[in-house]
Amino acid sequence: MDSFKKFRSLTYAAILVCFLLPFASVSCPGAKLSVSGLELVRGTTVQAPQAMGPAEPRRLNPEPLAQAAAACAVLGLLLSLVTGSAVRIPFIVTGGAGAVLLFLLKNKLESAVGQQGISMGMGMSLLKFETAFWLALLGFAAVAVISLLRKAAPPTRGAG
Repeated sequence: MDSFKKFRSLTYAAILVCFLLPFASVSCPGAKLSVSGLELVRGTTVQAPQAMGPAEPRRLNPEPLAQAAAACAVLGLLLSLVTGSAVRIPFIVTGGAGAVLLFLLKNKLESAVGQQGISMGMGMSLLKFETAFWLALLGFAAVAVISLLRKAAPPTRGAG
């Protein structure tokens, strides 16, 4: 396995590991809530802080943008294991799409947290994207850019 193929495989595997780690956290006075990429993909129930009284269970539905980004990572990993190092287009697409999807997810979550905080009378809600989110975004972008810039390897001739 050449070094570029190893890079792609390891990067996509690392992106999938990032989905298991906290992706984002919301802090408001007296409470903090964290969700992993996997929880965004599958949906989960969280204890949502309230302005007055105890936290209430709230269902977070699966997030389609997170699902699509995770699918890009899985597809990229599978393709990196079965294709040659000269193949570039699938990795430009999966890396670029994954990065765009995570960026759109970031914008959607920022908007949702802002609206939710206002509607619940919570005042200042702070949304923080954790290191795993940024590493996943960086991984997708790195695979896309390097695949785009890397020249296709010339075909090798068999001995004989």
